[in-house]
Amino acid sequence: MTKTENDLPRETVASSMQQLQNSLNAFELYGPGSLVPEISPKFDLALMLSVRIQRQLAGLQLLMVRDWRAQGASWDEIGLAMSMSKQAAWERFSKLL
Repeated sequence: MTKTENDLPRETVASSMQQLQNSLNAFELYGPGSLVPEISPKFDLALMLSVRIQRQLAGLQLLMVRDWRAQGASWDEIGLAMSMSKQAAWERFSKLL
């Protein structure tokens, strides 16, 4: 089976989801719920993991918005799905697409 252009974003999303899951699993091991910054050298690791998770989520959102726009979704629909105005959605993503 040959890959089409439509298959590639879904593979990228799946890969991003796996990376996010890996980060979430690592965060569960070192998360701030069981760590006290003053006594735990792992706190820095937990903070780094939280930043990584945040960046991965932002990248995943961009992939999804790119896919929705390619399928004809309006900025109004994207904004509604993300609990923001269409203007906020456009300002956040339009320059990145």
